[in-house]
Amino acid sequence: MMTISARSLRQRGFTLIEIMLVLAIIGCLSILCIPLFQRFAARARKAEMHNVLGKVELNFRNNYQSTGVYGADITSDFNPPLPAGPGAPWNPTLTGWQTYPFPPDGSLRLRYQYIIKNSGKTLILKAQGEFIGLPTTWKYEIQYDNGNPSQLGGQETPFEL
Repeated sequence: MMTISARSLRQRGFTLIEIMLVLAIIGCLSILCIPLFQRFAARARKAEMHNVLGKVELNFRNNYQSTGVYGADITSDFNPPLPAGPGAPWNPTLTGWQTYPFPPDGSLRLRYQYIIKNSGKTLILKAQGEFIGLPTTWKYEIQYDNGNPSQLGGQETPFEL
């Protein structure tokens, strides 16, 4: 005949030490994982920026090759700040959204601007945005003079991914 001891009847839950140990492990994992997630999200936004600016640049460069200018001199406004989350599609009918001659497609999470100057011979493309966990605004700028990227190339601040 098997007897059940009084100790085994009392041992149905977790001890305080066990709970604290589990919380400490979860805390250590979150300390490691949150910065990785933030870098992953920042890389995704950087990929979005290269994709959007690449399409806009391609259209402007095609226009330059066929006409000899990027277009009439203009400084567009940045599109307004976008809500956090999945982003929003480009919508030139809303207040503050610049009507691009070649609007980007898909959801946007960054703000974009283009500048054409020097009688249509210089094109400057800009992108900027906020990133979770970073204290400042991230910016990217590239300039094309007479159909070629300038010596400066893209300027990314304040961090590298």
